[in-house]
Amino acid sequence: MAEYNLRCHGIKERLKMDGFLIRNGERVVFIGDSITDAGRDGDPNGLGYGYVSIIATLVTVAYPDRKIQFINKGISGNRIVELRE
Repeated sequence: MAEYNLRCHGIKERLKMDGFLIRNGERVVFIGDSITDAGRDGDPNGLGYGYVSIIATLVTVAYPDRKIQFINKGISGNRIVELRE
């Protein structure tokens, strides 16, 4: 479904970039507050329903040959300033 929508709107082609910095097999970790967590409901492997999930979907569709692992470590209820603690 996501790939269909991306193709319809031409987003997939616009995402293709020469020199894309994330290589095959790498991890992308998102750290933040409840906006990052975005409803994961404590699922340690979930991406939530916000920007982390959107970015993971866009990159995966644009680069299906790259096995990139996306990790969401957002914590609901915390604020960004509390990340230092």
